[in-house]
Amino acid sequence: MTETSHRCLWSRDDLGGHDIPSSAIAYLQSRGLPCRVGNSTIEFGIYDSPDRCVIGQDFDYPIYIESDGTVWHESGDGEPDPQFMNSSVEHLDKFVTCYLTWWVGVQDDDRSALQEAIGHTTRSLRDLDPPAFSSERWIWPQIWEDLLAQC
Repeated sequence: MTETSHRCLWSRDDLGGHDIPSSAIAYLQSRGLPCRVGNSTIEFGIYDSPDRCVIGQDFDYPIYIESDGTVWHESGDGEPDPQFMNSSVEHLDKFVTCYLTWWVGVQDDDRSALQEAIGHTTRSLRDLDPPAFSSERWIWPQIWEDLLAQC
């Protein structure tokens, strides 16, 4: 793995042996993902796992790609089952980018402007990857609800 502008890139060896779509492999090798997601607890990189393609973690909970290309978050905080993140690595990257930039140009002391920006961003993300918002249990609705509560 190499880091380019704080993005992790995976090599062929890093991804060898994992049953994931070729589009996910190509994306991780060419574009990669941010090493850290701002001040959040989410990090991306290479993790040894014999049974899954783990591409990151949130605290100690693995983030991984399934054979159909979907991205999942191992359950935590009393959740009984893994939590869906995104339909693909590409969607995950777009969601992370939105998470890191939703506030750009918004006055941080204007609560209603912050709430409006969050609402606009979540509507855009719902349109981009509807399954990511299909359950309140999934990761992204929880992340955006937490941000909204902080306004």
